[in-house]
Amino acid sequence: MVRTTIRTEDITDGEIFNAQINAAAAIDETKITGLLKAPTISSVSYPGSATALNTAGGDSLVITGTDYAGTMSCTIDSTACSTVTVNSATQVTVTTPAKSAGTFTNGLELVAHNGLLAKTSVSYSGIPSWTTASGEILSFTKLTATTVTVAATGDSVVYSITAGALPGGLSLNTSSGVISGTGTDNVGSATSYNFTITATDSESQTSPRAFSIEVNVMSNYYGDGSDGALNT
Repeated sequence: MVRTTIRTEDITDGEIFNAQINAAAAIDETKITGLLKAPTISSVSYPGSATALNTAGGDSLVITGTDYAGTMSCTIDSTACSTVTVNSATQVTVTTPAKSAGTFTNGLELVAHNGLLAKTSVSYSGIPSWTTASGEILSFTKLTATTVTVAATGDSVVYSITAGALPGGLSLNTSSGVISGTGTDNVGSATSYNFTITATDSESQTSPRAFSIEVNVMSNYYGDGSDGALNT
């Protein structure tokens, strides 16, 4: 009678490794590789020219690296980012949560759909906070000297006019926030000048605010429209 059982000593190691597997049942090696690949992070890009994230959250942080696909998640200091958008295989954009100021070393974790993750560090800092209310900050008589100060708190704040213009003859001290000078605009009636001043801190974070200054004509004692001079 022919023996039909197979004993372990009948099969060599070489025969096992060289065995042919049904092609239809074979697993695509590239799929296995994809399942096991971890994402990488090569850089993060803060909004604009900033070098830190706003402590209030809501910033768009762009993450660059490799092997981004499918549904991904992201946390910063264990707090989930509200949105995670896979822009391409090498770029993801996340919306940041609110956090206290400071640097979170390896605090950002980007997790792929296979559960593998990459880490990197991110920094947070409060943006400049205005102490001067928006709106009209000064009303002065034309062709006279005047001064007013705007102020914002933050890390080494500097100021700049980013929209509109000051009345003629006035200038902004970018370090102190003092607006001063002698008006040169010989207006015929009360005129408002609207402008935006942006406060920028040492992390290049910005905070704009809209202001206005009104230039008035001189008091007309005679009531004859002569701007204070007596018509003869």
